[in-house]
Amino acid sequence: MNISITKNFVILLYCYLSTAFAAPYAFITNQGEHTVSVIDTKTDEVYKTIPVGKNPAGVAVSNNGEYVFITNPGSANISMIDGNTLEVISHFDSGISPLGIAISHDHRHLYITDWHDNSIHVYNVLTQTIIKTIAVGRSPAGIAISPDNKFLYCANRDDDTITVIDIEKHYSRSTFAVGKSPFGLAVTSDGKYLLVANAGSDTVSVMNLDRLIIERHIAVGDKPYAISIDNNEQQFFVSNHYDDSVSIVSMHDWRELKRISVGGLPEGIMVHPNGRKIYVANWFDNTVSVINLTTFKQIKEIGVGEGSRAFGIFISAQNVD
Repeated sequence: MNISITKNFVILLYCYLSTAFAAPYAFITNQGEHTVSVIDTKTDEVYKTIPVGKNPAGVAVSNNGEYVFITNPGSANISMIDGNTLEVISHFDSGISPLGIAISHDHRHLYITDWHDNSIHVYNVLTQTIIKTIAVGRSPAGIAISPDNKFLYCANRDDDTITVIDIEKHYSRSTFAVGKSPFGLAVTSDGKYLLVANAGSDTVSVMNLDRLIIERHIAVGDKPYAISIDNNEQQFFVSNHYDDSVSIVSMHDWRELKRISVGGLPEGIMVHPNGRKIYVANWFDNTVSVINLTTFKQIKEIGVGEGSRAFGIFISAQNVD
């Protein structure tokens, strides 16, 4: 038997099994120390800390878990992380002040809001070059992509509006008024509703995307920041930045059911792909709160880096148990 070949086979098999059976990672941007904390969501411990650009804020994990993109407003660039090796493989320039970020479902295009340029830059993921710049409203923040990959939605904080963008043609299709200072967005899996966190009016706007109208505004906590929908779409969760809390809102009768205390100044929020936990990045406390979705109790507080934000889709949907 060739011992060298056997050793190589074992190493390759070990690497495959490690990747195949590892729990998904959560990627938490730490704006105050220019790093990303990688949390192993099986153990809920920080597995690794990755240096990136200056003042990282937004994060987008590709659907297949292969790549993670980080917006760095302080250095006006994007860090690209390999989802398997957890190493930065490139940095590329992005406008004046990149913030919100999303990757298309086919992994071909990257969409980045430019806070000071009032625009969205569309990138080719393969070449990491801008292929189009789309003008939107003032201070664009959160963005979300429709499930059919046809439309992009952008929250314009200082215009109190949402811009709807045609992805195929890369142009602004329409603009709609919502609540005051919209920031975070989430789209239901059937593409019927867009949920908008209005930081200035302490509400969530529910937009019917079939009819393109605002159906209602739901009162939540003080300065709602970001939104995540549970896997069964029975309820959604809102991080209340000035309330140090998370609102649980029913999607049956569209009302707040409960408010859960978390750390100081919560920002990024996401339901784990297995549907059993919620992760909330607390900017002021430099922590991530982990909430059990059965009991709605905080089960762990994970120490991360300074100024944790995690604005966007920060947990991989791969290797979910």
